[in-house]
Amino acid sequence: MTTPSDVLRITDAAGILAAIPHQLRFQPAESLVVVLATDDHWLATARVDLPAPDAGGVTEFDYFEAVADKVTAVSSMTRVFLAAYSERSDAARLVAAAAHSFVDHDVRVVDTWLVTAEAWFTLTCFHGECQRGYCEFAEAQKLELINLHEAHLHNIVRGSAPTEGPVVPSSRVIWQRHDAVRRHVAEFVQQGVFDFERAEILLLWLEYQELPLMTSLVRLQERPEVLGRLLASLHDIHVRDAVMTSFLVSDGDVRHFASLMPYDLAEDCTYLDAMATTSALGSGTPRWDRVDRCAELAQEMLSAAEGRELTALLSILSWVDWMRGRGSSALAIAQQALKNDENYSLASLMEDIVASGYQPHWVTEPGQAWRGNK
Repeated sequence: MTTPSDVLRITDAAGILAAIPHQLRFQPAESLVVVLATDDHWLATARVDLPAPDAGGVTEFDYFEAVADKVTAVSSMTRVFLAAYSERSDAARLVAAAAHSFVDHDVRVVDTWLVTAEAWFTLTCFHGECQRGYCEFAEAQKLELINLHEAHLHNIVRGSAPTEGPVVPSSRVIWQRHDAVRRHVAEFVQQGVFDFERAEILLLWLEYQELPLMTSLVRLQERPEVLGRLLASLHDIHVRDAVMTSFLVSDGDVRHFASLMPYDLAEDCTYLDAMATTSALGSGTPRWDRVDRCAELAQEMLSAAEGRELTALLSILSWVDWMRGRGSSALAIAQQALKNDENYSLASLMEDIVASGYQPHWVTEPGQAWRGNK
């Protein structure tokens, strides 16, 4: 689920359909997309897979009821728009079933659409002659109406370029002293992390997070022993989870948080995976500036990482995208992490959390949600 990141007045169906891939950051396929709105404001965009024909005992009714339950939990939402992106022959019927579930939840469904590879259709029946819950006489509309719409061109000019599917991040950095970095990683992993070192290592992470990204990268290029130390520290679950949970405290509390780490937090790390993922730190909002810096740094470290630290970085990036409301990409990243290590607990937890549809409370709050293109 994502929230719009800029103000653009959209007044027609083609405009909404043109904006959807930019909000998701990829072109949906075999998906149901729900646009959550108030009377005059686009709140968020949610995407789920269309239910499989062989859903293993889960009926379409149960599936869409669960979707409607999740969406209607957003108290400020007053209406929805539904769009299926599919080549399936039963896609229109599935949209009608989803619309029925929302109506049962007393939510106004303003319009419903089907988008295929060749055309798009307005499924809402306005003449009352259709008996299947969708218009049986819907006329095909040209995709050019979407591709040339102001909403699409506006986002393209702003740098948005939706991909064919969720993208797993990759590093753009070539580490000139890669062999030296790997040598230091091996040395530090063999040495291990002592309790009294964890606060020091967390402060080292914070030091490089708080620098401008290019400054951090230049310094790390010059100091392979530091990059090796940071990567090796990810083998320690205490450090990894402390780096993650530090996003949820204010700037003034970060160093105090670090100073407590070897003592107060050392015994708590058995549940820090769950705490970091289900925002059990309370109702606070992540510090998005710190989240963004850490995500950028973690992404650029990928090309220097191997084995467990690579899996840890991918799991952290999955968690970050989940916090941002980008569930589809969070799932793709978690699955990539599991390809590296099928037993890595944080990656498994992220896969389960995203698949369950659980979202952090801030995702649908315009004043708190992450805005990637401010």
